[in-house]
Amino acid sequence: MSNTFYVTALVSADGTHAACEFYDNPQGTGEPLQQPLKIKKTAGSALFALIQSQSPDLVLVGAIADRADTPEIDPAFTPATYNQVAVAMPTDKVVTKGVLLTFSTMGAVTELYSSTDPQVQNNDV
Repeated sequence: MSNTFYVTALVSADGTHAACEFYDNPQGTGEPLQQPLKIKKTAGSALFALIQSQSPDLVLVGAIADRADTPEIDPAFTPATYNQVAVAMPTDKVVTKGVLLTFSTMGAVTELYSSTDPQVQNNDV
């Protein structure tokens, strides 16, 4: 089991968000992964990598993540590097995080698009 999720992202038909699908391979082939996305408790992070060949109009800017299994709101922004972003996950307890990936238009930034809120759990063995 990998802690890397490969992402395809396209601007939604109504232009309000990035429609994303998540895969376990860098080609983005096969069935998209079901949510919540799962990583091992010992992984320490979930890595999201944009498949640029299938997402030609967008670049990954970063991710906003927050615990989805507690009522407290304490989001953290992590900037992306080379269309990849790692979301930190604890290794001493099982948690669920909501992750909002943020994309911009290619070249000159004219719009920002956020993904829907995929959840990541670190409870896989």
